[in-house]
Amino acid sequence: MLDTVEVGNSLRELIQQRNWDELRGRMRDMNPSDVADLIIALPAEEEAFVFRVLQKDQAGEVFSYLPQDHQEDLIAALDE
Repeated sequence: MLDTVEVGNSLRELIQQRNWDELRGRMRDMNPSDVADLIIALPAEEEAFVFRVLQKDQAGEVFSYLPQDHQEDLIAALDE
């Protein structure tokens, strides 16, 4: 079981450091449903950063695990 709080805090540090390569590397090996859980747990302003670093095929899978309201909010955040 993934500790979303611990991993989320680690990802937040990478976002604050703007270390996109490390963030991308950590996300690459994660299960898409776990990535979706992390995105849901992150503050809204950080969700788009995490989603943008995903590879296209992984992003599609992760997106499918998000609840519809989160999908809509993420699309809106990506448009900004």
